[in-house]
Amino acid sequence: MAQAAANVPVEPISSTLLTQEPEFAGLVNKFVQRLPAMMEEMNVAFKKEDWIGLKEKVHDLKGVSGGIGYPQLSRLSMKIEFELMKNDQAALSRLLNEMEQLIEQIARGFDPINSISAVGLLQGG
Repeated sequence: MAQAAANVPVEPISSTLLTQEPEFAGLVNKFVQRLPAMMEEMNVAFKKEDWIGLKEKVHDLKGVSGGIGYPQLSRLSMKIEFELMKNDQAALSRLLNEMEQLIEQIARGFDPINSISAVGLLQGG
């Protein structure tokens, strides 16, 4: 994963959906758990210069991430789509590194144990 600048803590990012609709914790958890694999798929597409595949993956992530409460990820996905249209590989590389950092922040920001819904799910209710 991308590294934060030296001695700069990685601030966690929480889903805005859960502040309004905590009962969606299970859905958000599945999304957050899937993010590292999605990131790997995008990195593989970039390394293979599979621009169509990368565009499809980024487009899907853009749509889902906004609805699940991570507008930052949606906005970054939009920037990546823009650079894909320009075929700016240096910018794409930089933005994919930013996305890795953002995904790390999202993973740190989601705590299913402390979520009201997750506790209910773990207790069978």
